[in-house]
Amino acid sequence: MQLGISSWAFQWLAGRPGHPPASPLTPLGLLDKATDLGVKVVQIADNLPIHTYPDDVITAFAESARERGILIEVGTSGIDPDNLYRYLELAKQFDSSLVRANFARPENKWGIKQAIAQIRSVMTQYEEAGVVLALENYDHFPVAELAQIISAVASPNIGSCVDPGISLSSIVDTGRVLDVVGPLVLNLHVKDIAIFREPYNMGFLIEGRACGQGQLDLPWLIKRIQGVGRGDVNAILECWTSWQGSLPASLEVEDDWIKASIQYLRTLIPD
Repeated sequence: MQLGISSWAFQWLAGRPGHPPASPLTPLGLLDKATDLGVKVVQIADNLPIHTYPDDVITAFAESARERGILIEVGTSGIDPDNLYRYLELAKQFDSSLVRANFARPENKWGIKQAIAQIRSVMTQYEEAGVVLALENYDHFPVAELAQIISAVASPNIGSCVDPGISLSSIVDTGRVLDVVGPLVLNLHVKDIAIFREPYNMGFLIEGRACGQGQLDLPWLIKRIQGVGRGDVNAILECWTSWQGSLPASLEVEDDWIKASIQYLRTLIPD
């Protein structure tokens, strides 16, 4: 297992709707951040959709990653076959062995069958290229349905990208996530969260925290993944940095949390 960082760790620096930073994160800037943090794996995901950049930027990103010795993982949103083919070609260009994809929950049994058919239609090409497709347990998506889709595709090159916190919106805790999609894991998103009561005790709030400063048992999580993972599973840092009242304050906290998280995770995932 290697420690890496996702472009989603930099959600405010990459830009959120209504809050554009003066100098937003770029693909090459993401590599600079990784170099400064001393990590050798970068997952460039759908908040920096690499396929939308000019060819010269894509080429420069690939060349710079090779020069720095940084392993690239690519991430996208959606399972349309054309999109999955596009990201397979990008993975090959970046010498990447993994494409992470998320997608909305299919609405019914017909939707699940359609999702299986869409994914299955590209898997021969993924297998021939030696690239794996890791499907993330996504917001409002019961992990049992995701496991059903992965199993039905029936390819050695498909599995799960495990996110320990995002399935809470489906009332699925981390233990259940690990029980169901842990045995299928190809990639791990690492983040920490805090859960506390709303004012007046009417419900709960869930917020991000720097790793080691929240309520997730990250030592247990990482050991569990290392015990069940299929091959080399990298731990990719994401951050749920909440709005701090202004963009400069949010950017400052985001930067602090990323640095603190990397420092903490190095105690669990040594170089």
